[in-house]
Amino acid sequence: MYVMNPNIVKLVILKAPGSDKIVGRALLWQTNEGLFMDRIYTSKDSDVALFKMYASSIGAWSKELQTSSY
Repeated sequence: MYVMNPNIVKLVILKAPGSDKIVGRALLWQTNEGLFMDRIYTSKDSDVALFKMYASSIGAWSKELQTSSY
């Protein structure tokens, strides 16, 4: 689904410093209202702030709480 819709959804990743190991990820959706960063998954809770800062820097919305509720 994601590969077939590159204009609608992208994968945002966070790599560990000095490594190629992925330590976090989130989906970035292009909606009619603008960009939306979906639920953020990280190995450390403190890395969630990095995703939120990135979302803010590109003008994207992000979830306040990283839960399955809306």
